[in-house]
Amino acid sequence: MKAKLFGFVVLGLALLFQGYGFIGVGYEALDDELPENYYLLDSVPLNELSESDRYLLDSCLNLFHCAESDTDRIKSMAGVCAFMVHECYNDYQKFIVDLTEEYLKKKNDKKTELRLLRSYGSGLNNLGIHCEEKGDLKRALYYFHKGLKIADRLEIEVYKVRIMINIGLVYRHQDNYALSLEHFNKCVHLAAEIEDNKGIAASLINLGHIYEEMGDYEGSIKHFQRALILTQEANMEVVRITCLQKIGNNHFHLGRLNEAIEYGQQSLDLSRELGYSPGIVAGLVSLAQVHLQAGQIALAEEEAKRALAKAQKLGYPELIKGSSKVLSTIYRLEGNWEQAFEMYELYVGMRDSLHNVDVEREMLEIAAKNEFEKEAIYQRQRDKDARDQLDKEKERSNRLQYSGIGVILFMLFGGLFLMGNYSLPTWVIELAVFVPFLILFEFLLVLTDPYVEEFTGGIPMYKLMINAVMGGMMFPIHSFFESRLKSRLFKQ
Repeated sequence: MKAKLFGFVVLGLALLFQGYGFIGVGYEALDDELPENYYLLDSVPLNELSESDRYLLDSCLNLFHCAESDTDRIKSMAGVCAFMVHECYNDYQKFIVDLTEEYLKKKNDKKTELRLLRSYGSGLNNLGIHCEEKGDLKRALYYFHKGLKIADRLEIEVYKVRIMINIGLVYRHQDNYALSLEHFNKCVHLAAEIEDNKGIAASLINLGHIYEEMGDYEGSIKHFQRALILTQEANMEVVRITCLQKIGNNHFHLGRLNEAIEYGQQSLDLSRELGYSPGIVAGLVSLAQVHLQAGQIALAEEEAKRALAKAQKLGYPELIKGSSKVLSTIYRLEGNWEQAFEMYELYVGMRDSLHNVDVEREMLEIAAKNEFEKEAIYQRQRDKDARDQLDKEKERSNRLQYSGIGVILFMLFGGLFLMGNYSLPTWVIELAVFVPFLILFEFLLVLTDPYVEEFTGGIPMYKLMINAVMGGMMFPIHSFFESRLKSRLFKQ
């Protein structure tokens, strides 16, 4: 069934691309001899791909190899980057990003340039998200910041908001709350300018999470309240559940049990209305904690049991951990030590399971950080070598041009002295005397410009003053030679 679903997706893409003239005669991946470098990557784990992934990959590669333009080739791999289940989709995303970067170095018409830039920016954002999920936060920031520059270039404000939110999330995962708060506040203002309510709500929710993690529960409530209003207006019901739960939890931390129950019940009712199981479990756990704090142990036990049953059915370790911890506390207060211990063991098992994931993530992050730093050093050296080579070539070219201009000036002045052998109108003689000196003066300006730029720091007023001094020095020299040459020419 899954293979057929992906097949329909790819078929739809194929028909769309064919309608725009993207497809010629395709390759049959299983029957015809494949062209060289058909799979584009050095290594593709074909034996690990599911039937649907293999079908999707071959279909998109057919489109790629038959595409007639750069933008068509980039679009042809969209299906792999968007729908492929196996993790090698990220290798293809990296390949497409690098390929787009090469295409952008060409001279493209405006329409093609915009299409490539949009694909490039989207690809960078996807790579950043993948790196963030893998714990490679430094590389994630690298891709997000590159994507942000593309968004600035395209002047797509909504895209800028989304990337800035991703950057803020990375800083939050690094516990760099100062930078995270700065980015999310910028997102709020930018999203407000373009009336992007979803962007505002997402930024406010993240600000609420940060303030809660910092222990500023009042600040957290304020931001979640603002987000709650926007989610109601935009019909973002699942996000609204999160806001209600968080407002209730913050009231609980502040000892306001009535408000905590009110918001917890609202989140639970909305979750039930939508059939949102994780929200139901979280709502029951929150209410159990509040009722336990209020001394309503029987009610708290009932809610916690229902939460644990549903959490185990869902199989979410985080939800099982929360409900089992509450139940362990309840059984301990009731003197039911055997069940209290059993729930505590379950809680510890889920906690350790989540901790192991976090440890693995940290180890991956450290390894990726070292790899990234090493790659960055190599890249800086390659960039420096390339700049040095360009500077040498530019210097060599400038020397050749200066030599050529010197030869031209010599020929002009030489021709000026030879003009005495001919009878010419007065205006021709005056023009012939004026032009070589004008070119000489301009040549001196060009020759000294780098030194003047460095000396003045590029300040226009200072550059103008120095050029004026040079012109003043040139004037007596020009007058002297002009009088001598004119007297010689007119005499002859």
